Amino acid sequence: MIVYHYLNRQYGLESICLRRLRASVVDELKDPYEHRAFALSPRDDALFSRVIKQMGKPNRFNNWVGQGVISFCKSYDSPVMWSQYAQDHQGLCLGFKLIDNAGGWREVEYVPDRKPMRLLDVAMQDMLICATTKFQDWKYEHEVRALVPLDPARREGGNYFFDYCPQLKLTAVIAGVNCTLPKATIDRALGDLATDEVDRFKVRRNRGDFSMVRSKKQW
Repeated sequence: MIVYHYLNRQYGLESICLRRLRASVVDELKDPYEHRAFALSPRDDALFSRVIKQMGKPNRFNNWVGQGVISFCKSYDSPVMWSQYAQDHQGLCLGFKLIDNAGGWREVEYVPDRKPMRLLDVAMQDMLICATTKFQDWKYEHEVRALVPLDPARREGGNYFFDYCPQLKLTAVIAGVNCTLPKATIDRALGDLATDEVDRFKVRRNRGDFSMVRSKKQW
């Protein structure tokens, strides 16, 4: 599966140079209903909120590593995604080939309503449903999620990171229509990855619809 990760100019270059992506802590994601696919009673909701908050914290007693999220999109052609996540089309979109050997990559399901549930009845498979279910108004993101460990050894400046690896292989660096970065800057950041295996191009406005398409002009 090929998926795409939108970033602003600074973080896009840093990601390429350092060969890593930032993993988000669940409790710090922008959606207030994150991991809350079920409608719980006020008491159960308060308890479950504590569980969600603990997901991003390693346990000093048993060395448990928290779970984080890296969000991808199924395409690079959305002008809304470029505007919202790539610095108003000034940033970058990185393409990755996901090779899933452990069930860690999941497509998000978008639903109109939350399903009533008792916390007592929430099983392990329901936790996975919570992690990959969002309100239908987020559907424009066409999100694919990587559920990754939050390793304290990979924490820097308050952020957790997940390295590029054979299961997360960089395949494309795409510049927004308003991006002013020279291709030579991208190639320097890529270093030994600046080969034919990593496609590099800019997008432009499509003449026929509201999408961003590959520019035929030399970058």
